[in-house]
Amino acid sequence: MNETGKRSIFLAVGAAAIALEAIEALAEELLRRGEASTGDGRRLLEEMVERARGEARSLKDGLDGSVRRTLDEMSLPTREKFSDLELRLAQLEHRVKLLEEQADAGAEGDAAAGGKGGEG
Repeated sequence: MNETGKRSIFLAVGAAAIALEAIEALAEELLRRGEASTGDGRRLLEEMVERARGEARSLKDGLDGSVRRTLDEMSLPTREKFSDLELRLAQLEHRVKLLEEQADAGAEGDAAAGGKGGEG
């Protein structure tokens, strides 16, 4: 992954962590000041955490798209494409092995037949 992509990911992770900490600190401060009852504070905290989670999911989806576009631009295969290529390679190796075994068996048969024909 290029440097810009790495920085984007680190920035997003850092921003999400800071946002969650800020939400928790705000809710605790409201409770401490008595501006919200315990039930109100918990409800507020839950709402803020849920909102932060939604924003984090949205951010993650955006990053996933950004990473995919970066990989496409770099012409790098996705994990799925790479797995497909590995499977195709294994199948081709197996076919080559079978063909080599057939060729070896045919050569041995020709040698055996040629040896007997020459003696007779």
